[in-house]
Amino acid sequence: MPSEYARSVYYEQDGVSKPERVSELLARESPIVTRFQRYRTSAEQVAAAEAAGVGVEATLELEFARPNVSAMPVTTTPGQGLRGDEAARRALSYLGRQRGRGPSRSDGRE
Repeated sequence: MPSEYARSVYYEQDGVSKPERVSELLARESPIVTRFQRYRTSAEQVAAAEAAGVGVEATLELEFARPNVSAMPVTTTPGQGLRGDEAARRALSYLGRQRGRGPSRSDGRE
């Protein structure tokens, strides 16, 4: 693909690609993302590393972090397990174990 075409499709004014921009916006706006880093390796870095016969070191270009926040506050008491909303704990189902009757079964003679 010609670089002039690729540049107009994939890169914005500041040299950041559109997928990089979208991933940054998603990370900033999604509360579940706690840390985001973007690294950049320039053509000059690659050429210098190849000339020296060493690996390329990427440069950290952008980094941000937000504090970890639990979605459901739960407290623990030593020796007594989890303490939280009793109704929510009773409503949980686990693989191989279901609370309540579950789906009705058919013997195939309907």
